[in-house]
Amino acid sequence: MGEGRKRLATVDGRERRLRVLLGALLFVVLAGVLVDGVQAVERRVALVIGNGAYDGAERLDTPRQDADDVGAALGKLGFSVISPKPRDLDQRGMEQVVQKFADASRGADVALFYYAGHGVGRGGDNWLIPVGSKITDPADLRYRAVSLRWIADRLKASGAGARLLIVDACRNNRWYEAERGPGQRGLERITPPSGTLIAYAAAPGETARDKHPTRPNGLFTGELVQALAQEPEVDIRELIRRVGERVNRLNAGQHPSTEEIGFYAALHLAEPKPVADPRADEDAAWQQARQGNSRSAYEAYLARYPQGRYADWAQQEIARPVQPPVASQATVAASAPTAPAGQPSDYPPGKVFRDCSDCPEMVVIPAGAFVMGSPESEAGRDRDEGPQHSVTIARPFAAGKYACAGSPTGSRPAAPGRAS
Repeated sequence: MGEGRKRLATVDGRERRLRVLLGALLFVVLAGVLVDGVQAVERRVALVIGNGAYDGAERLDTPRQDADDVGAALGKLGFSVISPKPRDLDQRGMEQVVQKFADASRGADVALFYYAGHGVGRGGDNWLIPVGSKITDPADLRYRAVSLRWIADRLKASGAGARLLIVDACRNNRWYEAERGPGQRGLERITPPSGTLIAYAAAPGETARDKHPTRPNGLFTGELVQALAQEPEVDIRELIRRVGERVNRLNAGQHPSTEEIGFYAALHLAEPKPVADPRADEDAAWQQARQGNSRSAYEAYLARYPQGRYADWAQQEIARPVQPPVASQATVAASAPTAPAGQPSDYPPGKVFRDCSDCPEMVVIPAGAFVMGSPESEAGRDRDEGPQHSVTIARPFAAGKYACAGSPTGSRPAAPGRAS
């Protein structure tokens, strides 16, 4: 009895473990289905800094407005925005808020850093200039400015999935002159950490224009804010490229640039818009013209699509001679004459006739052209209804008005030029 109970207990224990395992597997499967069916909400974190209250001639008018506008645009796109107020941070304030940003970015899907203000490129790094820093020698940068490479490294350590740094700091200032001499301006090209994209308002060695012609922003940021509002569904690389093109049209000497390493996945800040079939509108217009089946209907189609896919067919329909009205089929059928055998071209289109008193009724089909098949955009369309193609009837022919199957006269071979 004792051995039997032990065996039963062992079997029961195995069954319980099997049920637990199956339950866990079912949970995993259902969780996968839910993730596939409902897009998980991304966690996005952003830091925006705008430094403009520098001393004397180095003062900048737009960075505070730039940071406000970029922060508002990112907030509308689902970012949790760290936007320190007041603006114009000193070195301690910048380092503290960067650390806060890095902590908030742990495990985030997207982490985005934005800076507007002065910056200096030196020694393979770009240094963001805090307000109030006394920099009289290039060696001061290491101790009185904030390293862009340090910010990028802090973001990488956070484990954020996609990391973006946008820097509108390529402005001319006295620190360029002190470090490089007259004419040596702009930030430097640096290699970002893997999985990081850095976008600059100007290419290495260039400076950025401070004022946008129509917006209260710097030139680059003004175009960036507009792009974030109007086309956020575009992949971030393409969005920045478009911003760069617009900036260059407004200032031929400024070429925004990007640096990226291992930034492979496409990143859309909004859901991509569905791509409409560009042929759908034309297909609908052509169907409308065919339903109207008049000179004015085809001319209306050509007015919208003079080089359209159906333009040749529309021209053929317009050039076709107008046929005289034909009596209703009911009337014609009732009095369908017995006619001597001839060619369908001997009769007007729509003519109903018999070759003999026992022959089936035939209807004259005119020469012409039509589109066979339905457009791909048509709801409920079957696969065998396409592709659409033009069918040309070179000469008139006659077709049986009714099916011959079961006809008391049986089936008869059609005369030349006829189809039954």
